[in-house]
Amino acid sequence: PQPTHTHPERKTIMAKTQPDMAIALLLMMSHASFLVGAEWQETDLSPLRSAQEVLELVDLQKNPAPMLFQIGEQKCGSTTLFKLLHQHPGVCKAMVLEGERPWADKELFFFGFKNKTKNLVSDFPHYLEHFSKCPSNQLRIDASPGYMPYAAVAPTIKKVYTKLGVDTSKLKFLVILRDPVMRTVSAFEHYQRQHWLHNGTTLDHLTNQGIQMYNKAVASLAGTGRHYTSEGFMVGRGVYASSLRHWFGYFDPSQFLVLTLEQLNRDTAGTMAAVQTFVGLEQKDLVLKQMNVGHYERPPVPEALVEFFDARNEELFKLKDEYPEAFFETEDNKFNFEN
Repeated sequence: PQPTHTHPERKTIMAKTQPDMAIALLLMMSHASFLVGAEWQETDLSPLRSAQEVLELVDLQKNPAPMLFQIGEQKCGSTTLFKLLHQHPGVCKAMVLEGERPWADKELFFFGFKNKTKNLVSDFPHYLEHFSKCPSNQLRIDASPGYMPYAAVAPTIKKVYTKLGVDTSKLKFLVILRDPVMRTVSAFEHYQRQHWLHNGTTLDHLTNQGIQMYNKAVASLAGTGRHYTSEGFMVGRGVYASSLRHWFGYFDPSQFLVLTLEQLNRDTAGTMAAVQTFVGLEQKDLVLKQMNVGHYERPPVPEALVEFFDARNEELFKLKDEYPEAFFETEDNKFNFEN
């Protein structure tokens, strides 16, 4: 996504090379050797604002900070969930500002560049500009599915909001997941369509590389007390339990509602009723219209991918039993990945 943390009042030089900025961001965040190469850098030449200076520029009563984050996961129906929520009259859509990509009304990705807290505090007025036309009593959503797999995002949100005097215990986080095998297949096909992969890159290759990277990362974290986060790598993004444990370390599990795309498809009305209750909206009938649905021939699924995620899914279901308050489940709509 186009970064939203640079506003017109600050002098910024941005440089990028072919073929697209999205590829540059993928390179920065995943360090994956199979991606088509690109470079991206930002050099800020102006002084930073302090939190006090920011609070003198903005009125958080008239233009409040977003209190709902839809943090993940990519290729799990996040756009469908976002569109459903925006059918509600109590929800206001962010504005796309000049120079931003068309999807910046959803994926602001303000906290997603491993930027220092002081940079994001200084640029917070620009972040709020996306919501400047929203009535103060309407819900604002930062729906950036790129947030969940990055270790830096949760502590950065907490630090920035705390410095600006926002009560982080009132933040809420929506998470929609999907069978991680099919999520990986969908991501692979999406990358292919966008020409983000070198010719000849196969799902088998990505699976083997992803499992190796996961095993190496987990070994490096042994004894540190830190949880694995994929940092955007394709296969690792399906290791949901570890990423959620990381987020639960910064925010109380009761501040989360975790559901699956399969649950949303099985019972849209019941699932969205739970979502509306969780975010504090009056109940409305919200009609499902699937977004970003591709039509293409699926590649064979590597058995190694299935076996890898079988074990990781067990960890997720154990996490659900440990923190049931964070997961959506009813007697008739269990939390699982069954269609």
